Amino acid sequence: LKGAMINGPGYTYDTPGPQLDFIGTDDEIQFVAPIDNSGKEQLCELWYRLDPGSQNVIQRYINIFKTEIEFQQLNLWGSGGGWNDLWENVASLRLYYWENGTEAWYDNDPLTADAKTSWDTNSGSLNQHGKLPSGVLIELEVADAKDSTKHEIYSTVVYLENARK
Repeated sequence: LKGAMINGPGYTYDTPGPQLDFIGTDDEIQFVAPIDNSGKEQLCELWYRLDPGSQNVIQRYINIFKTEIEFQQLNLWGSGGGWNDLWENVASLRLYYWENGTEAWYDNDPLTADAKTSWDTNSGSLNQHGKLPSGVLIELEVADAKDSTKHEIYSTVVYLENARK
């Protein structure tokens, strides 16, 4: 997540390659980031969500672009990769997004810290269009495998290295 990237403002669909957007809701996130794959830097699209069928498994969609031509001709989001189950016993996944200049980050209640529950770099919004969020709070509520009535909440803030000021 910290290496997420976008094309930026001014990108058009006439430019070679797919448009690279960052799309996040309160319970799923999609982005493109570079990865080191067998000693080569390659771009891949990533998508994390709760499995819509089971609602208790975190899934990851990954599609690695192997060649520049494949990258230029590929339609993003679900056209060439595959889904993997990552974690089970997840009761909920919550995501919050901050833009640059936010005064407060996380103070036990993300909504009082100017957090947004969605982000779309192609939304046309003045605050989000062509910009990555500065940070994303990821909050997982996980049920105990032996006693499903016991839940723990785990959270972390990921700062995006490519966010523009």
